[in-house]
Amino acid sequence: MIFEFTASKDFDFITEFSEKFKLPVRDGLLTFPGAIGQGYIRKIGFSPDFRILMHHYILKEDFVIVRNATKVPNDLISIFYYNNEQPLDLVYNEQNSLRFSRKNESAIQVTTNDLNSIIRFPANTEIHYIVVGITGQKLATLLNVEKPNNLLQTITGGYASL
Repeated sequence: MIFEFTASKDFDFITEFSEKFKLPVRDGLLTFPGAIGQGYIRKIGFSPDFRILMHHYILKEDFVIVRNATKVPNDLISIFYYNNEQPLDLVYNEQNSLRFSRKNESAIQVTTNDLNSIIRFPANTEIHYIVVGITGQKLATLLNVEKPNNLLQTITGGYASL
């Protein structure tokens, strides 16, 4: 199963995914039918600049997510929290694959949507991951750090490629 999309500030993963695979969404919840696998994707929207997408499923075939870079620069940051049984392969801008290992129980990825990426989840593997979509300004407000260091300024400053 391949899901390809172009990132944008207003992109709605669950809606686009449900339309492509003709799966219903009710109250922000998409449940996979037995023919595809078992589990769900849930969307929680707090505000236009802050949302969470939770993935918890086992699919019967490999699941590949292809994210094409945004065409319009914006300040949306995606924070991915992975916890999987199998190593994940991530590819950015057609470079060599990066491997996230189960060795540390989880992985965290912070990225902007101006980079291409591909992530592959193996079939018959329990997948747990959460994506937090948040603008740099909203993140800075929530963190409320009085004197942010250079890294935090880069992440929350908007428009930097991460």
